[in-house]
Parts: sequence; C-alpha cells; structure tokens
Amino acid sequence: MSTEFAVTEHCLNAFKEFKATLSTRELSAKLMQANKLCAEMYKSKNKSIWFKFGSDDTLATTTGEIIHDLNLPQSHSNFKFMLERINMVIEGQKNRKESLLVYFS
Repeated sequence: MSTEFAVTEHCLNAFKEFKATLSTRELSAKLMQANKLCAEMYKSKNKSIWFKFGSDDTLATTTGEIIHDLNLPQSHSNFKFMLERINMVIEGQKNRKESLLVYFS
C-alpha cells in the first residue's frame, strides 16, 4: 500500500469515526497524525494537508476549517454542509463515485 493511499485511508477512516461519535477532538488528532506522516514522508514541516471532497470540489479545505465547521452547532449551515461533504465521500467510497482527495502543500 502506498503512503499516499494510506494517508487517504487514514483520513477517510477518521471521518467515518467522526460520523459515529461526533468527536471533533478525536477527528482533529487523527488528521494531525496524517499531517505528521506527510511531513515525515516529504521531509517538510512548512506544509500541511488539505482536502477536496470529490472530483467536483473547487475548495481547498484545511484541517482547521473542517474542525471549525464541525464545532459549530449542528443546526448551523456550515456544520450541515461539512457533514454532507463527509457523508458524500464515505458513500462515494462504497460505490466508487466520489472520493476524498488529500493534498500536501
């Protein structure tokens, strides 16, 4: 298994666990682990991971933005939008339609 694939799977599993527990603390810790792995792999501490939720996503979503939005009240539109994006890539993994894209720069 390639390291890039392992990082993507690690992040996707973190999102699945978040969906089950709604623990942003755990999600943040797991995403930071992925960031650390990338930093070690590419020997760079000045970069960080960011995400695209599916091939049509035009945003570059950082870990901080994800955690910020998921710490909002569940009735907030940004919380709902982020959860919708997470659900989309989780479901997309099952039917190979949409995937989580993880970048490091």
